[in-house]
Amino acid sequence: MRKVFSGVYGRYILAFSAIVLALILVMGGFLYRYYSNTIYSDFLMSNGKYLSSVVDQHEKDLEMIKNISIQLGTSNVTVPFQLQKNPLKTFPLKNQLHTYKVVSQFYDGLFFKFHDDQYLYNDSTSVQREFFLDKGLLLSGSISAAFPHS
Repeated sequence: MRKVFSGVYGRYILAFSAIVLALILVMGGFLYRYYSNTIYSDFLMSNGKYLSSVVDQHEKDLEMIKNISIQLGTSNVTVPFQLQKNPLKTFPLKNQLHTYKVVSQFYDGLFFKFHDDQYLYNDSTSVQREFFLDKGLLLSGSISAAFPHS
């Protein structure tokens, strides 16, 4: 094996192989850096666009919640009543709340409460406020402190 690379021809082969290997390594390093930077920048750009669309959707949903609260506040269906005194008045309120749920599943957890009543209403049920805060709404301790039971 030594005799093959000991002559002039063998040295040319070794030199040529070293040059080709060096060129391949340099080009490979360049291509790796170029494509990894390109892929990473495309990844960041697509994530930015996705986050922007999520922000836009949440802003639209919050604006819709604001509009719904104004509509419910000015509606003649939401005349204050107490469930224990007049349970039949819940049906028009539940029907109106159902129309908002049909628009988007985002409003599935939309509840309505009157100031003097201890019940929360949504399109399918009525639940006592204390029961909802204790069992139905699972929040961390710092957030649940913002909702006192009385």
